[in-house]
Amino acid sequence: MNSPAEWTDTKLFDTLDECCANLFSYDYSGCMGRSPVMFKFDFCFDIGSLLPPIDCQTADIHANVLEDAINLGLGEGSDANITRIGDASLTKVEGSTQCGGSLEGQDFINDLTGTIGQPDLSDLPDSTTVCGVITTESYDCTADECLNDIYQGIIDSLNVYVDSEFTTTLNSLATTRLPPVEELQIAEGITGSLSTYNLLLPSTISSQLGDRKYFKDNDSCGQKTAFATWETKYDTLLDCCSANFNWQLDQCCADGGGCGSNDPSTTTSATTTESPVTTVQTTTENPVTVTTTTSSTVQTTTDVTTTSAPVLRFFADQSFGADKLCNLKPLSEFESWEEPYTELKDCCTNKWSWDYAKCCNGEGLGGCGDPPPTVKYYPTWQDGKLCQSKTSFDGWEVSYDTLEDCCTSTFAYAFEACCLSDGMGGCN
Repeated sequence: MNSPAEWTDTKLFDTLDECCANLFSYDYSGCMGRSPVMFKFDFCFDIGSLLPPIDCQTADIHANVLEDAINLGLGEGSDANITRIGDASLTKVEGSTQCGGSLEGQDFINDLTGTIGQPDLSDLPDSTTVCGVITTESYDCTADECLNDIYQGIIDSLNVYVDSEFTTTLNSLATTRLPPVEELQIAEGITGSLSTYNLLLPSTISSQLGDRKYFKDNDSCGQKTAFATWETKYDTLLDCCSANFNWQLDQCCADGGGCGSNDPSTTTSATTTESPVTTVQTTTENPVTVTTTTSSTVQTTTDVTTTSAPVLRFFADQSFGADKLCNLKPLSEFESWEEPYTELKDCCTNKWSWDYAKCCNGEGLGGCGDPPPTVKYYPTWQDGKLCQSKTSFDGWEVSYDTLEDCCTSTFAYAFEACCLSDGMGGCN
């Protein structure tokens, strides 16, 4: 039986960034270098003479056979996952298929399982729309340009396949499967019906995760977008190097491409002063002492050291009686366990989100400026995190004000599992 997207481990992580950040944070660069780059896109096409699934288990069986037929057309490196057959939707929750849409409320095994009998194939619809997600991996290509070329090649080949060999392949698989799937033995792909959308390249996915930040990567500092909850992230390379490699700051900065001009500089200048010199002349012929004064130039070289202002960073001040929740101090004074922030709003958001206003109003700190970003929720259809949150959305994306709204609107058939989405705090 087909295991949708088995090799991508989509039950846990949406992107390679997240997987490496959470499972191989001690060797993030090595994990990224050894792993394939992956991208995904949605697709839909129409199938003629297909009876819509009558219960959840039937929908799952149909999906598995359809995935096998599509994957034979995709070839190695790509994997299809069916998410919709007609008005019935399918998703995986903790490894088990959950159905929605026209089959909402049905468990995978329910009172109807095994009791419906033979399907009625006397009055079949002209067409039934089937949709899903295709995920593709590449070891050789990592840039958006060549990944786009691979994507275009896939949809060109898939268009030809759906219009030609797909029907024969689907009918054959439905016949040889045990038990056979009678509904799919007579189904046929409709020519010219394939459509693809929502292409997500690695850079697209990473931009949705947030800005690139610096982190301690073995014996240097690197950049990434996804972080485990316990990891420390830094706004600048200097912050990261100072916090983790202050004994070899120059080397850390050089390895990361340079920290900028932050070191004190010393210059030497020469000052010239004129001072009088007195010469005493004595003659034996006339016992008179004659004193003359001449002017002589004496050059004195003075070392003048010009030191740049100390680099200041914000920190969470948790000392007893502190009058500011976040405060400033020189970067050189940070302990290895302390996290420096370039902006006050970052410190307040990460350390004092429940008292954001008070933190931002710390006297003499300049305030946080813009209000904290608005967090909204969106469906991911991924096991363990059906709905997630972020602060920015593309125009075509659907968003909800609360986790409960997202779960109610999209995953009513798996509401409790949705409310337990990883890291979301639960529904109210």
